Amino acid sequence: MRGHEGSRARGGSSPRAPRPRSLAAPSHPRPTLESQRVFFQSLVVLHREYRSFPLGARLHILIRFLTCPFLRVAKRIPPGARVLEIGAGHGAFSRLAIDQGACRAIAVEPDTRKLHQTSSIDLVAGYDEAIRGTFDVVAMLDVLYTIDCKDWDALLHRIADRVAPGGMFLLKEMDPTLRWKQRWNRLQESISVRLLGITMAEGLFFETPERIVDRLRRAGFDDVDRVPIDAGYPHPHLLYVARKR
Repeated sequence: MRGHEGSRARGGSSPRAPRPRSLAAPSHPRPTLESQRVFFQSLVVLHREYRSFPLGARLHILIRFLTCPFLRVAKRIPPGARVLEIGAGHGAFSRLAIDQGACRAIAVEPDTRKLHQTSSIDLVAGYDEAIRGTFDVVAMLDVLYTIDCKDWDALLHRIADRVAPGGMFLLKEMDPTLRWKQRWNRLQESISVRLLGITMAEGLFFETPERIVDRLRRAGFDDVDRVPIDAGYPHPHLLYVARKR
C-alpha cells in the first residue's frame, strides 16, 4: 500500500486543459472561538477513545494530532458519509471523522503494531486491496510519499474504484515546492522511518502538486482542487480534494 509531465500549453487558439483550482486559505487564519472549541473537543474525544492504549501509542497519536491538520481535512466530510481511510495508523483521523458526523469509518492499516480495538471505528489489518465496495469518502493522509512513485498510478486507480459516484477522495500530502518547510519535513520523516522505525515506508518520494493532480485525473477523478492547509504548521501540508461525478 499504503513521471509524468503536466499538461503543456498549446500555441494559438487551441483549447487548454483546465487548470486545477487552488482554494488557498488566508496566510495567517485567526482561530475563532468555534475552532478552538472543536480543537479541544477533539482532544477529549481522542483521549477517551485511546486512553487504554499503551503510553507510546498515546504519545504518537497526540503528536500526530498536534502536527497534522486533521480537523481541516475532517470538516470536508459530509454528514452521514461512509468513510474509508487507507494507511490509517491508529485510526485517529477516522475517529475524528465520526465525531464530525460520518455514519461509519473503516480504517485500513498494514502495521499491526498500531491496531488496537476501538469502540467507534472498524479497524482492518491490511492494504487498500483488503476492502471492497464503494464509499462516499476515501481518505489517505501522509501515505503516498512513503510509497515508490512507480506504484502510485495503480494505487490511485484502485482508490478511484472505491469512491462512489458523487463521492470524493481526500488526499493529504506534503508540498515539496515549499522548500524550507519541506526540509524540516524530510528531517523529521528520516528520523521516524530510519532511526525510530515508527512508520512503514519504502523511502521518501515526492512530486510537485501539478504532477499529482495529473495522476488523479488519469486515475478517473473528474474534478481536483488543491487546498493549502499548512498555515500555522511547520510542515508543508497540502490537501487534494478529488471528486467523481
